[in-house]
Parts: sequence; C-alpha cells; structure tokens
Amino acid sequence: MFQFVRWVSDVGVHLTMIRFVTTVYVLAVFAVGLCATARGQSEPESPPELRKQQLSLDDSLASIVIDEAWHLELLAAEPDIVDPVDATMDAEGNVWVVEMRDYPYLKEGEKPTGTVKVLKPRPGGGWNAIEFATGLDMPTGIGLWKNGAVLTVSGAVIYLEDRNGDFVADHQQILLKGLSQGNEQLRANHPTLRPDGWWYVASGLRGGRLEPGTDWGGPQGAGANSRTGPIRTAPLDIGARDFRFRLDTYDYQPVTGPSQFGLAFDCLGNRYGVSNRNPALQVMLEETELAGNPLAGWFRSQQDVLPAGAESRVWPLIGTWTTSNLHAGQYTAACGITVVPLPSSTSGACWAQQLFVCEPTASLVSRNVLMRPGMNRFSWELNDPEPGRPQQWLASTDPWFRPVNIRHAPNGGLLVVDMHRAVIEHPHWVPEELKQRPDETFGKQAGRIYLVRPSSELSEPVVQYDSLESHEVARRLTTNSTWQRQVATRILLERNSTDPTTLASIFAASQSDHGSTHFDTATLYMTLHPVPDQAVSDLLNGGGCSSQVIIAVLRSDTIGQLSEQCLLPLFSTALKPESGALRLEAALALGRLGENKRASILAQNPIAFDVAAVDSLANDAALMCYSSALRDQRAKWLAALLDAAAEHPEVVTQLDTEGLNSLAGAVSRLAVKDRNSSLDSAPWIHIAMRLAKARLPRLRLLGYRVLTRVRLQEKVYARIRDAALGDASDADNPESVRVAAIELLSTMPLAGSSAALSSLMVDHSASVALAALQCLASSKSAEGSELVAQQIQSKHPSVRSAVVDSACKSHEIRSSLLAKLGTGSARPEEIGLDALRRIRDSASGEDRTVLSGFLATIENSDRARLVVNWQDCLSLSSDVAIGKSLFKQHCAGCHRIGQTGINIGPDISDSRNTSKASLLTAILDPNRAVDNNYFRRSILTSDGQVIGGIVTGETAQTLTIVTEQAKRVVVLKSDIEYDRTLRRSLMPEGFETQLSKQQLANIIGYIKNWRYIASNVPAQSDP
Repeated sequence: MFQFVRWVSDVGVHLTMIRFVTTVYVLAVFAVGLCATARGQSEPESPPELRKQQLSLDDSLASIVIDEAWHLELLAAEPDIVDPVDATMDAEGNVWVVEMRDYPYLKEGEKPTGTVKVLKPRPGGGWNAIEFATGLDMPTGIGLWKNGAVLTVSGAVIYLEDRNGDFVADHQQILLKGLSQGNEQLRANHPTLRPDGWWYVASGLRGGRLEPGTDWGGPQGAGANSRTGPIRTAPLDIGARDFRFRLDTYDYQPVTGPSQFGLAFDCLGNRYGVSNRNPALQVMLEETELAGNPLAGWFRSQQDVLPAGAESRVWPLIGTWTTSNLHAGQYTAACGITVVPLPSSTSGACWAQQLFVCEPTASLVSRNVLMRPGMNRFSWELNDPEPGRPQQWLASTDPWFRPVNIRHAPNGGLLVVDMHRAVIEHPHWVPEELKQRPDETFGKQAGRIYLVRPSSELSEPVVQYDSLESHEVARRLTTNSTWQRQVATRILLERNSTDPTTLASIFAASQSDHGSTHFDTATLYMTLHPVPDQAVSDLLNGGGCSSQVIIAVLRSDTIGQLSEQCLLPLFSTALKPESGALRLEAALALGRLGENKRASILAQNPIAFDVAAVDSLANDAALMCYSSALRDQRAKWLAALLDAAAEHPEVVTQLDTEGLNSLAGAVSRLAVKDRNSSLDSAPWIHIAMRLAKARLPRLRLLGYRVLTRVRLQEKVYARIRDAALGDASDADNPESVRVAAIELLSTMPLAGSSAALSSLMVDHSASVALAALQCLASSKSAEGSELVAQQIQSKHPSVRSAVVDSACKSHEIRSSLLAKLGTGSARPEEIGLDALRRIRDSASGEDRTVLSGFLATIENSDRARLVVNWQDCLSLSSDVAIGKSLFKQHCAGCHRIGQTGINIGPDISDSRNTSKASLLTAILDPNRAVDNNYFRRSILTSDGQVIGGIVTGETAQTLTIVTEQAKRVVVLKSDIEYDRTLRRSLMPEGFETQLSKQQLANIIGYIKNWRYIASNVPAQSDP
C-alpha cells in the first residue's frame, strides 16, 4: 500500500497531514499511463505551453506518494531555502542547508552566490533562516565540526568557523585544494566524519591533484588542540578514487572509489558510493587492503549491489525525460545514497539494510533491502518479496520534484533534499539543441526539504548535548537512532574525549545488546584510546565481544601497530574454520601486516592450504583474501589451487563461463607473479600440465590459461603443443576451450601449427576463427601475414575487422593485403571504404600512394557531390508531423523511432549526438561508412534458396538473417553452399529521386526532434 499525502500549514514548526490512501493497483495503472505517454505512443504535434513557476506547496505536496509505513512532513521550503543540495541537523535541532544557487554553471563575469543557511526554529513556529556563509563557489556538501562546518566547494575542502556564536561564519580555513573544477556535477562532495577519525569525501568522478591548502596544519580552528608526528604536505593524485583526511594528524590518503554525488556507510563499516547509472556501488576492498596483493586489479574493488545501467529499473509517476531514450525507465541520475539498518535485523545469521537512492530525473527516491548472510561484506542478496512491485519509496507526479540527497534525522527519520527545478540535467551532457533551453533555470528560486520517518517511531526527547559530560554523551551511542549516534560520535571526537570514564562508556556500548552499534563504537574506542594494544585487548576480552567487534579490530588502521602478543589471540579466533566471514576479514588483515609479523602469526595459526584452495575455486572474494594473506608463499598457494581443481572437478564444473574465466585469470596472474620458482621445475607447472591434459574440458581450459601466461622452455612447449592443437581443432569441444588452446599456441613458435591455424580461421565459430587469426598475426612471419591477409574475405565481421586492425599495425600484413589487391584476388569494395581509408592512413611512402589509388576506384564522387549540393536543405524549416509521415513511408521498413517502424538497420532513435549534416550524408551516401555488422550478406543454400539480408545472430551451427522484408530466417551452416559478404549497406542509394529537399528536411527534422515534441522539451533546433 502507498499513500498520497497532503499537508496543511499550522502554527507549529511542523505541518499537519491529511492522507488519501489508494491501492498499489490504482497507482500502477496511473504510472503505466504516464509512462506510455513518455514513450511516445501519443506524440502531440505541438508542445503545450511551458510551466514557468513551481506549484504551490499544497499542490506539490498533494502529488507525493509514499510507502504507507512512513510519515512525511514538509520541513522547509522557499523563501527560507532555495536550490538545496545537502542538509544536516545539529544536536540542537538546527538545520544546516547547502544551497548551490549557481547550478548548472556560473556565467562569465558573475560572482558565485552559493550559500550555507542555518534554519533555527522559531518559538512560535517556522524558521529563522540565517546566512551562515555566502559567496561560495558551487558548494556541494557539508559536515558539522566544532563551531562550524567542513564544506566541499569548487576545487577545495574548507572549514568555516563561527567564533562568536551568532551562526555567521567569521573565519575560513582552506584545508585542501587541487580538486577538479570541471563539470559542476562531478566535483568533490559529502565530507563525512567516521568513528575512525577520518573525514571521507566522494571525489565526484574527476579526482584532481590534492595538496595542502593555506591553512592546512594550522594551530587554530578545525584541527585538534594537540597532535604528534609530521604533517603530510606531498601532493596526491586522486585519479579514479575518493579520498580521506584527518584533522588531528593532518594526513590525507586515497581510498577506493570513485563516487559521483553521494557517500554512505552501513553499520559494518562498508562504504557505498553512487554514479548516474549505478545506484549503489559498494567498496569491497580498500586501498590499504589492495597494497601488495598479487591479485590487485583482478577483482573489482567497487561493485554494484543494486542492478545498474540497462539492468536497473525505476517506476516514475511522471513522463520522464532522459537524455537518451534508450535509458527510459532506468537510473540515469542516481545520487544521494543513504543506508539504514532494518530494525531488529542486526544480529544473528543474516543482516538486513535499507538502501535509499535519489533519482531526480524520475522525481523519486527508491528503497531496496539488502540481506547480508553472516556479516559477509562480499555477499549480498536483494530482498524482493514482491517481484515487479515498484521499489520507489517516495515519488511524485510533480516533475519539478528533484530529490538529490538524503541525510539521517532524529526519530529514525531521513531528510530528503529536493532541489526543485524544472530541469536537472547539466547542459554539458545534452545535445547541442538543448544547451540553451529556456526552462533551464526554472525553479531557481525554489527548494524543499522533507522530514520522513517510520510511522512506528516514537519521538525522541530533545537532548542538549552541550550540557552533557563526555561520558554522558557516550551513553547515547547505544540508541537505535543513527542520527543520535552520529552526533554523539562527532562530539566525542571534537572533544578528543580520552578520559577513563568516557572510554568506559564507549567500551560498554561496544559490548551492549545493540548489534548495529558494535562496529562503530569499537572503532571509536580504538580511535580515542591512547594505548592501541590495551584498547584491542579490552575489546576482545569483554564479555560481549561480537563478530562485529572483531571485524572492527581487523579493519582498524592501527592493526599494523599492534604487538604480536596482542595479535595472536585475535587471529586465533578469526582464523578458525568455523569463523565464516571472519576468516576472510582475517586473511585481508594479515595482508596488511609486515612480512615478519605475518609469518609469525601464520606459523602459529596456519591456514590449511587445501581447504582455502577449495573455498577459493568458486569464490572470487575468498581467492582475493587468501592470496593477500599467503602472498609470501605464492608458489605453494598456486600449487594448492591447481591441485584443488584437479582433485575437485565437481566444483569447477559448477562454475559458469564467467566464473571459470575469472578463476583462470586469477590463477594465471599468480603464475606470472611467482618469480621465485624455476619455471621448468616449479610444482605448479607440472600440475598445470596435468590439467591441460585432463579429461574434463573445463580443467583443460584452466591449464591452458595458466601456461599461456608464463614463458615456458622449449622442452615444455613440445610436451603440450600436440594436445593444444588437437583441442583447438576439435569442433566438439566447448568454444572457450578451443580458444584457450589457440591462445596457448600463440606463445609458441609457429612451425608445425600454421596449417591447422589456417583451417581454423574459416571455422564456423567466429571466436575460434578470430583467435586463430590473432595467433597467426602475432607470429610476425611472412607465412602468418599471408594467411591473415587472406581472411579479408571472411564471413565473420569480427575476423574482417581484425584483419584491418592487423594491417594498420603490421607492415608485413599490409604488404600481403596490397599484393592481393594487386593481383585481383581481393577487391577494394570487399574491404570497404572506411576500412581501406584506415589502412591507407596507417601507411607511408609507396604503400600509401598505392592504397590511395585503390580508394579512388570505389569512392563515389557523384554521391559526394550530391551531398554537397543538398546541403541547403539543412537550412530549411522542418515540419515534424509531415516528417513522421514520410518516415513511415520511406524509412520504417528498416528503422524504428518510438512506436513507428522496425529495427533491422542501426538504431537511429537516439540521435542526440548526431548532427543534421551527418544524417543527410547517411541518407544520400549510405555506403560511405558502413558498420561491419550491417553489411549485406548473400547466401545460397543447398536446396537452391538465395537469402539476402543482415546477420543478426550466430551460433556454431546456425546463422540468423533478417531480410529486407523484415523476415527472420535461420539457416543451418551445414546447408550453406555459398556465403558472401557484400561491403554495401542494406540501405539503397537514390533517395534524392523520391524526395524533395523540403521533404528530406522534414524527415531529418523528425529524427532530430521527435522526442522533444513528444515530451514537451523546448529544444533550440528548428521546430
């Protein structure tokens, strides 16, 4: 059930709710109707007048739909706030709001107007809005600290301080600078303080070169009262990562990333980011855990935990506009992620957490529940009790509702930040005709923040934290309220509360019955305790030590500083076979220790290589973790993995192709990293050879992949060449095994293999043929070059493309191809205009001259002149309605736009990045540049049928062809007598004989503008 909500203002700060309950069924019907309109099923001939003002608060709120388990109230709106992008609530109930007033960009000559507001409750209701800071350049995020706030602004992290208590900043410190100032949507944001004392910042995707600001390390303001050790001043290239910094030690480091606009942590310390098409990216491995790992780069250190890109789904209640029509109904602007534990689910065998993600383009906020078996950071399951049910938690039928951020609030609530704009897309990403749309800044003087809380939550008593002693603040760490715990943590870090009474209260919180608090409170205890060994000993020997506490210790920054005496009982517990996820955490922690400590701990707590290897065969995360712990024993570990595969083929058999390839890639990398073994005598070499000759094809694939990655001696080559040739040539083998065998052959001398490889280049399997060609091309021999050049007439588009690529790189292959052109055994038109140009441009001297001559024989100068002569049709005004009618008549037989036509040729519905001049050329000169996938294919079958069209699918046994009449024909390869690829487009020449210039202008106008008209988007193209 969902509820429509409407709010009527009263004299209090909050507003009164009137609920109109409807059913999911009615809501779904309503949404489907709107989405149908958005998809172009009804295309108005002219757009209605643009709305220029935001709806009234009553009308806008009446459009909001929310899950019935939650209450919603309007917390603040214009004129108190405008263009909010971030907000947070302090301990006294004041709301701090970041306003990005200059979005989407600051015009030349104008001064920045970004603002931070503090909303203080009035005694009689409403807000007293105070401008804490003004004139900020594109502020993106805020984190409260001491008497002010840490802010991310254009290119920098700053601290603004209020020294006289009037909620107006009177002192500024530039902490860090050098952050990217590129696109306004891609800048650093969300400074977030964690219990480990670090501030984490999302880099915004563009990174930068981080370096100290003018006030970095200053004695006053943001920093702690005392510090020890050197201050970091060396620049840091962030690259595709996020970063973190400390204000007590003045250090900064890269962390795994990046995240675009959003940063969140769950109660196990896992960090989440987001980007436009990726609603939830979890950091699986941090930079410190990757350092020195022999498999670093193989395992994705940041992974999607919600469906992303084309796999994602949203169910908007509005007719959404997405820059690409191919992205309709998907995440396109995901941001502002927040994680909330499900009540009563943070103990036992499985944890559950709620992920809230904003999707401003669709005017909604989604809520998904992730289940985590055994607190395993690498394992999750999306809880979808009603498949197909819309997962948006909050949505609106008002298209100006633009939620961009979510923050924790009292009472288990969340602040939903609504920037409230007619247009949220940045002009940088839209087609040229939309870069100056008139409604780009409509809503610039509006903005709303909503407070949403669970219906079952009771109001929390107001706590005056300033009046509490530190040990009393620490007692707030056991509350169920994430917001209260965050506030308490910040205050304790601000005060640097290291007195015994306060530490005792924090320790008690880490041992309490509130499982969701254990990780953070244990981390805070280690951060504030002056003696690391004592802190860890306290935590491990406490009566309520949980797995969460052990995980916090294993992940802590101080683990490398701990004595062996302290570490041994920790790893003795964590490395037990029954410890489950703790074993993986312990393995990663071992990798972060020094070599001597690691060796000492493993000597007393040995990891059973055979058990770990079997676990790792089907578990990439386990393989990554154990490889980190066992980095000093790579040869032994590699042998154990290969032996496990040989002894447990049932595990390998259960792997899908992706899993098997992943395992093979990892094991191969370990083989390359093993520099301490003599390659002809290393034990794992012999096991790999045994696998390469195993009965099970999947084991042979694994053996081939390992042997391919290392340089074997000639005597080893001789022992495996015949087996690899046999596997490659056996059409009954799985395609992946045949390809792996060929890849191994490419590491050996060509002698004795060329005849077999030549026959494989005409194999029914495109993958096998391509692998054989690449093998021959890599030999750089005259024989191999001649054989490669012959495949310019291959029936496989991928093979033809590979020949062209090879000819561009290799003089020998290019010369062989020229010889074929010279004798007439290959014709220029078979190579194609675009491909021949590429080869010509890669050549020099006489080769270039000869290739230019061949090009001249197929370049259609008449068509080129025709395109020039018809350029004036591009300046004609177009009639979209007439253009649509002409499109149906002339183009819909092969192309589809909206609900009109069928897709045989390339998809032209998403034409935002295609100029009108390019469309004109493609229509009048269709053979000037043809994608390999759309060459016409002509086939003669054994029963005399001639079939012509485009190949749209292929297996080892069949070809699927779509004819010009849109008929789908499946042909057995064994029935084909003649198969020829014609380097010409299926699209005919001569449209100029059927259309006038005005008619062609109308068709081009329809292709360019159909979505703008259908969706009431004011493009700056001709109407």
